[in-house]
Amino acid sequence: MSIASEVYVDRLRYFFANLESFDLDPIEINILALLIIYEERDIEIGYDMIAKSLHLSGDDIDRAIRDLTDKELIKIKFQDRIKFDLSALFAIEKNETDDETYKQMISTFEDVFNRALSPSELQILSEILSDYDKDKVLWALREAEVYQKGEPNIFYVKSVLDNDHEKSR
Repeated sequence: MSIASEVYVDRLRYFFANLESFDLDPIEINILALLIIYEERDIEIGYDMIAKSLHLSGDDIDRAIRDLTDKELIKIKFQDRIKFDLSALFAIEKNETDDETYKQMISTFEDVFNRALSPSELQILSEILSDYDKDKVLWALREAEVYQKGEPNIFYVKSVLDNDHEKSR
């Protein structure tokens, strides 16, 4: 099973977080982002809707779709309508270590927060773990625990990580 097919992963955020690994031009990025959004909302989309939404010519769309299929990031299926298959875009497989690390991190956060994590907190933790390594996340959790005097929250942990990342740039 792929990481991005898990319920707790925001596929659009995952896409943008891993953008550098795809080697895409701006038109391809916009088309994929649009396809992800429409797929999540289960809205039928075709070439004309892409053209209208992104203000692109038919030639630009044809070239970008051809390039995306050549790169094997999307597949086009023809049933009663055109259907874009984005599964290859999210085909990075998770391994048992990732799954085990995620479970351990949930347990650690629940111990520090002294309660079970909510579904939205699990989503944010998943996003944090996709952006930062485990040691960095544990450091930010300790920072939150110290500075929030026993009432740490996931948003503070995320802001510590984001601020540290901005400083290191």
